[in-house]
Amino acid sequence: SIGKLFISGILPGILLAALFMLVIYIQARLNPSLAPPGPRFSWHERFSSLKGILPILVLFVFVIGGLYAGIFTPTEAGAVGAFVAFLIILLKRKFSKEGLITALKDTMQATGMIFVILIGAMVFNYFIVVSGLSTELANFMTAIGASKYLVLTFVVVILLVLGAIMDEPPMILLTMPILFPVVTAVGFDPIWFGVISTLLCEAGLILPPVGMNVFIVAGVTDVPVFTVYRGIIPFFVAILVCIAI
Repeated sequence: SIGKLFISGILPGILLAALFMLVIYIQARLNPSLAPPGPRFSWHERFSSLKGILPILVLFVFVIGGLYAGIFTPTEAGAVGAFVAFLIILLKRKFSKEGLITALKDTMQATGMIFVILIGAMVFNYFIVVSGLSTELANFMTAIGASKYLVLTFVVVILLVLGAIMDEPPMILLTMPILFPVVTAVGFDPIWFGVISTLLCEAGLILPPVGMNVFIVAGVTDVPVFTVYRGIIPFFVAILVCIAI
């Protein structure tokens, strides 16, 4: 259930955000020069600034609310989300011909890339099913009586290593046909595993040698890659703590 997967990610997301805040707080306490105090604002100014997030909140309520209420399917939710976003742009008077063309071109490029990945993954998945690899692996894990948490540790290591060298969509499409039957065979909840997999994919995106997000941050901020890698260590530990919890 896409709706359940979305909803099940809310509390882990809040937990991870809280852990990141804790990491920043501890680092700032140990080394105040990392986070010099900024100007103070009144509570009225703070609440007034929240008006800027209202369009995003409206979009969230329409898409996630409609999904969870069963009003439309995940595919329809994408269309509804795009339509509501378009209305928001019109209401804010930020619509332009150039912006529309750019959005359509970016969408076509992303969709084309995803379809190529999907076609390749479907062929790969077919061979996995025909070979019986995932079923045999699940049977092997249950036959040897391996602890479910030993199996989970094995999965965590695989996803972290692959996440460091691959992008998320192909990694998920290539690994889930093999790992999913194994994880469910030892007794883990599928929705829960979906959240864990997402967290692991995100963690992989900041690990060397590739760490795509690290290179993006380094490119945008002109900070050396090594410095960014060194800076993400406490946050990577926070992700692992979140997964453990």
